[in-house]
Amino acid sequence: MNTTITSQPTDHISLGTLMSEVSGPVLTPTDEGYATELGGFNLIAAPAADLVVGATNADDVALAVRYARANGFRVGARATGHGLPIEGRGTVVVTTSRLNSITVDPVARTARVGAGVRWRDVVAATAPHGLTGVVGSSSPVGVVGYTLGGGLSPLGRRFGWAADHVRSIELVTADGVVRSVDASAGSDLFWAILGGRDGFGIVTAIEFELFDLPTVYGGGIFFAGSAARDVLHAWRDWAPTLPEEAGTSVAVLRLPPDPDLPAPLQGQLAVHVRYTHTGDPAAAAALLAPMRSAGPILLENVDILPTAALDAVHMDPADPMPSVERGVLLGEFPAAAVEALLEVAGPQVPIPPAIVEVRLLGGTSATAAARAERGRRTPRRLFRDRDRSAGRTARRPGGSAPAGGRRRTGAVAVRRAAELLRAPAADRAGLWGPDERLRLETIRRRHDPTRVLASR
Repeated sequence: MNTTITSQPTDHISLGTLMSEVSGPVLTPTDEGYATELGGFNLIAAPAADLVVGATNADDVALAVRYARANGFRVGARATGHGLPIEGRGTVVVTTSRLNSITVDPVARTARVGAGVRWRDVVAATAPHGLTGVVGSSSPVGVVGYTLGGGLSPLGRRFGWAADHVRSIELVTADGVVRSVDASAGSDLFWAILGGRDGFGIVTAIEFELFDLPTVYGGGIFFAGSAARDVLHAWRDWAPTLPEEAGTSVAVLRLPPDPDLPAPLQGQLAVHVRYTHTGDPAAAAALLAPMRSAGPILLENVDILPTAALDAVHMDPADPMPSVERGVLLGEFPAAAVEALLEVAGPQVPIPPAIVEVRLLGGTSATAAARAERGRRTPRRLFRDRDRSAGRTARRPGGSAPAGGRRRTGAVAVRRAAELLRAPAADRAGLWGPDERLRLETIRRRHDPTRVLASR
């Protein structure tokens, strides 16, 4: 494993030493600014931790980890706050939002970003060079958290998963050491971090590849919810015909009467067909044309977009909100699955503002790689999300598989997804196959035998 160590731990560290040596704030629950420091996009729960350390560099993170280990705390990290928090009693939380450096090398086509950088910062830095990373559907999301979960992009059928293009990772491991790891010599730690999520270290920076893509043909068509059945069946037939340059998803949306939404969408039930194409715009438009006749159109915003404007495809909410998500992997999406989806989310179902989304995978995203992501060869993913409703399931792209980790098909999968939405979070172990799970646990035990690093 190619591992570079840039700092060494000391045997013990006191709270006084921590507070004097960390460059950023160190806050207890009674300190002013504590709640703000722990805050973020996801408002599903009131954050809590015994201590919050606002890191400004990797050495601050290492110091916080060493303090936690020496004093019997677990330690977790929080950046933009889009995911569920790692926190609670007996926990030190390191906030990494101040690790916001960005270095773009347009010749090598790489970017190196700190753990607090959001995709909107990256696209602003790369767009002048006509370059892009494998950005997600919402640019306010943090680059590191998104990528560590695999990184499912609207451009994924062309470029694969964001994790596929990571060159190197800087992180602090459970022993309080700053390390740099990459894929050379079959690095187990590098493999585990990319898709294995928590428990391997606190990532402070990553370097990843960029692609020459100044523009994308893309956007979305909002159909009237009354035509949900026709639109979903049309999308089911149309989506598998697309080349890998094209990506699409379809979402049943229950939209709030929000004046910030376009007038035709306020308070509406709509079916949103999202579409991207990285090739010739004329060919892209011709491929999309058959979907336009699927039902009455409320709004359409499809055009040639700067890659920096990719948010216009999904139009995800930008304001903080309660956010919990459930998902299931689909091996196929037959007509019976459409009907099952309509049973739980169709126009006749009285549920709060919600998103139910099916994304077409495949293409380059189905190509095997030495990563720990889940569901790589699964052609579709079903998401059920509810937003703007505290304590209910909500939206964050990149879902969980059902307990047991099996790829499900058709109506059975859709009904199973509905069961998961009404139940607690699925067994985390089911996200990976038995061999991957064993390998991940072996790596976790090797690098963190006393479980200093908190996991979701």
